[in-house]
Amino acid sequence: MKYPLYDLNNEEFESLIVSICEEVLGIATINFTKGKDGGRDAKFTGTANSFPSTNSPWNGKFIIQAKHTSNPNASCSDSDFEKLINIEIPKIKILKNEGEIDNYLIFTNRKYTGIKGERLLKKIKNKRK
Repeated sequence: MKYPLYDLNNEEFESLIVSICEEVLGIATINFTKGKDGGRDAKFTGTANSFPSTNSPWNGKFIIQAKHTSNPNASCSDSDFEKLINIEIPKIKILKNEGEIDNYLIFTNRKYTGIKGERLLKKIKNKRK
């Protein structure tokens, strides 16, 4: 079944992401209010309920970022998405250097593209150290 996530507005998408995180991470997921967020829309600290699995859940400080688009054809290969990621990377690095992050979860309703999507993931992983 497909869900038209592009029909949601930014706040509705972020609320959906927080609800998902409350389920898979835990009810201690904290949603930040609208405004400057310093590279985070929500956070969770502790041991996840079931992420990435119930047998071996991750633990630590999770930062959650939601990136929504109303364009049903948007993908992670689009240059505007790469620009968004490039803006987030310094924020992630600051959070990492300040000990505020162990795990970074980014959610988007864009179509995932294998080659460019993987490059962006590597870029985030390499810049947060």
